[in-house]
Amino acid sequence: MDQRGLRTATWNVLTLNAPASKNLLSDELRKNKVSIVGLTEARLTGSGEERLGNSDPLLWSGRSTRRNGVGLALNSLKRKALLLDKAVSDRLMKARFGHKHDKMTVIVCYALTNDSDDVTKEDFYSALSRCLATVPPPLI
Repeated sequence: MDQRGLRTATWNVLTLNAPASKNLLSDELRKNKVSIVGLTEARLTGSGEERLGNSDPLLWSGRSTRRNGVGLALNSLKRKALLLDKAVSDRLMKARFGHKHDKMTVIVCYALTNDSDDVTKEDFYSALSRCLATVPPPLI
């Protein structure tokens, strides 16, 4: 990663399907000098990567319907440091970055509410535990 530092953030965006939402996300990243932002309720289908309005990358993990979904938006410099990204589910994704001292893993997690049924919660927390078990330190 570059020597200008790393500024991380999280944002419950509620959706990235609205016509101007990706441009707004891009503008806010630039304005606040955010390097990496974990996004929840992205509501994008499937998984993939695309460029935002200013060419910053957006990675996401969703389902076939426009519910839930997580994402990771990066500035272009941090995209160069990205070694691996994995769409785990519509509520989990992880990314591994290289930097001058070692490597770093970021997990984006969109947890369930207490209103969710016990089986769904157990499945989610089992998937989160499996995801965490595969990550060497340091972890954000």
